[in-house]
Parts: sequence; C-alpha cells; structure tokens
Amino acid sequence: MIRDLLTLVSANTLSQLLNFVVSPVISRLYSPESFGIFGIFMGYYNIISEISTLRYHLSIPLNNDVKDSFYSFWVSVLNTTIIGVIGPIIVAIMFISSNKSFYKSYFFIFMMAAIILKGIFQTYYYLYIKLRKFKIISLSKILLAIGVTSIQIMLFKLKWVGLISGILSGYFISVFYLQKKLEYTPIKFLKFKELKSKYVRFKNFALFDTWGALLNIIGIQIPVLTFQSIYGVESVGYYYFAQRIMLKPLGIIGSSIAEVMYPIYIQHKDKKDVIFTLIKKFHLSLVFLSALPFIVFFHWAPVLFKLIFGSQWYQAGVVSKYMSIWFFSVFVISPFSNIISAYEKQYFNLIFQILLAGTRIFIVLLIAPHISFVQSVSLISLGSMILWWFYFIVILFVIKADFKDILNVFLLDILIISGFVVSFKTCVWFFDRDTWWLGLILFLATIFFYLTVIKKYILRVLKNV
Repeated sequence: MIRDLLTLVSANTLSQLLNFVVSPVISRLYSPESFGIFGIFMGYYNIISEISTLRYHLSIPLNNDVKDSFYSFWVSVLNTTIIGVIGPIIVAIMFISSNKSFYKSYFFIFMMAAIILKGIFQTYYYLYIKLRKFKIISLSKILLAIGVTSIQIMLFKLKWVGLISGILSGYFISVFYLQKKLEYTPIKFLKFKELKSKYVRFKNFALFDTWGALLNIIGIQIPVLTFQSIYGVESVGYYYFAQRIMLKPLGIIGSSIAEVMYPIYIQHKDKKDVIFTLIKKFHLSLVFLSALPFIVFFHWAPVLFKLIFGSQWYQAGVVSKYMSIWFFSVFVISPFSNIISAYEKQYFNLIFQILLAGTRIFIVLLIAPHISFVQSVSLISLGSMILWWFYFIVILFVIKADFKDILNVFLLDILIISGFVVSFKTCVWFFDRDTWWLGLILFLATIFFYLTVIKKYILRVLKNV
C-alpha cells in the first residue's frame, strides 16, 4: 500500500508543484476580474460536475470482478453525458436575461464540454483504482496539470476564455491517455440489462451520496456565486484565487491517501481495529506534517501573496489567512471521508453536507450583506472548521471506535497543534524585540525537531502500515 501511496503522492506533488510554480506567472497574466469571471464559471461547473456521474464512479472499486466494474463504468459515463448536457442548459436559462457581457453562448458550451470530460476522467480514474494501476493514474494527473497550465499561459490574451480553455485541454489530454493505456475494450461491456442491475445495486450513491456531494459543492461554491452581487466581481476573483491556492496541499497528500485507502477500507471494513489503527496513524501524521506550515501561513499569508503573486493579490492573501483554519481541518480529516461510502452509510454524509451547506448559505445570504468581505470569509471558515471536526467524530463512530480511543486521538491533536502554536508565537515574540537572535535559534530548533520527527517517526509509521 505504501508503494501505491508514494506513487500517487509523488505524482500529485509534481502536478501541484507545477500549478504552484506557474501561479505567479498566471496571476500576473490575468486580472482579478478575469479570475472573477473564471470563478463564476468554475462555480457552476464544479456544482454540476460533482454530481454528473450520480456518484456511480465510486461504485467501480466495489465490484467483485473487472467485468462488473465495467458495467458500473458505463453507468457513470452515461450519467455524466446526460447531466453534462442538461445542467449547463438549466444554467443558461437562469442567466438568459442577464446583462453581463461575458455570458455568451460559448460560455455554456464550454461548460458542457468541461463537465463531460471531467466526469469521464473520474470514471476512468476509479476504474484504474480498481485495476490498481497507480502509475497510470499518476501520469494522468501530471498530464492534466501540464495541459491546464500550458494552455492558460499560451492563451492569456483571451482573458477568462484562456483560463477555461486550459481546463478543457487538460482533461481532454488526460482522458485520451487513460483510454490509450486501457488493456480492455469498454464497448464490449455495454449491456443495458447489466447496467440496470448496477443502477439498482448501487442506488444509495444516487439517493444519498449525490445529494451529499451536491450540498457540499454548493456550500463551497455559494460564496463564489453570491459575492459578486454583494461585494463585486473582483471580490469573487480574490476569493476564488485564495481558494485555488489553499487547495494545493489537499491535492498533494490528502486526496492520495483517500484514493489509495478506499479499496483497503472496503477490504477490511469488518476489522475495526485495523481500520482505526490506519486512521489514527495517518491522521496524526497529517496533523504533525501540516500544523507548523499552516500556522506560519496564517501569520504571513498577506505578505506571501503579495511577494509571490503580485501586489494586486494582497487582498487574496488576507482572505486565505482566515481560510487556512478551514482548509487545515479539511486536510487532516477529508482523506478518511471515503469510509462513509465504503461502509455504505451515505446518509451520515448527507446530514453532514446539509449542515455544512446550510451554515454557509445562512452566512452568505443573511449575514454577509451587513458585514465586510473579510468578515464573511472568516465566519464561513470558522463554521466549516467546527463542522469538519464533528464529522471526524462521526467517521470514528461509523467504524465503531471506542470513546476512549476517540478521546485519545483528539487529545493528541490538541497537544501537537498547541505545541507548534506556542513555539511559533514565542519565536515571533522574540523577533519583534531586540532579542531577535533568540527567536531565530528557537525557530531553527523547531524546524529541526519537525524534520527529525518526520524522518524518524512519521515515514517509518507510514512504511509499516
């Protein structure tokens, strides 16, 4: 398992590193307004694409053999094709009376193509997880990143159209590669009688998981879609750009763990101790790995954004500072959310997503018009953070972990996080005074301790899992 995990982490690191390296270039080629329009496009695109397969792509690894997996494969492809066409048409009807100049017909045609391509990519992706071809999956992610970033740089003169074209190109290249590497002929498995049986067998994905995913993505995208009317399109650009940067760490490690461990959850879901041990070791490792970087980022985010991405993105840095408490929680908890699907307890996820989306919608629609942009983001982040930690408790109860074991995990979380907070704050206190050299010594000592624990404990733990 660790070899598969390292393969995916390496690929995700390369792809996300590529995205991060070119971000300072892209941030100088495109204005906050272009990112605002792109953010609105991505808001609707993300909402529809999140449910385009009706979550049947998650059922592919649950099948006993490859043949049954291909039946689920076709269910997912058919769903994404139908919803990928209907969804953007509904959005177009919603905006038919809009006076915004960027709502051209090709805005929605791009959306159709992007949704279908992403849905097909997800379907192939989980098919390769079932086949345990993680090297192919890894290369597809790298090709996706290369396709997106290279086209966005080349077509910068097209403004927001160039940003959208990058998304289309990246997914097209990746889907083409995944199809070329497939050792089977998918069309041979297109049997409608079998497809019907898969619709019925995995109906809970459509009935529960789809609604949960929809509420989740609406909750995430609702600020992007509503801030325009409250604070202006530039605020949408700041919010979307900050969110885009904050998601990078999640793509490097978090999603890799979720993808590799999903088949393991399924295989060992009757062994409570095995699953709990996996969760505890990976979760605490993620908390230790990310606590210090997120604390440093929280303190210096505005300055870092101005330095790396240009002075026009300073406000995005302010926004990302407060978003960091939310994304830290997602980073250390979301890799284990697949447990809900593995145990087929999707109604728990649905309840969580209702609470999450409801909280954000309440803040955006009822509170945001009366407070500042930054205050709105702060409230959204705080509410999201609290709910994610409650969700982690639910995940541990789903696997039937003992209360004392759950309490032990949370106490260790508090110990790790508070230790880094105290250490960093002490360093800053010394830096702000004449004893800056003591702050430097303490900071270097903290870094040495951090790297030593990663090398001697965390890497060893992951190798022994």
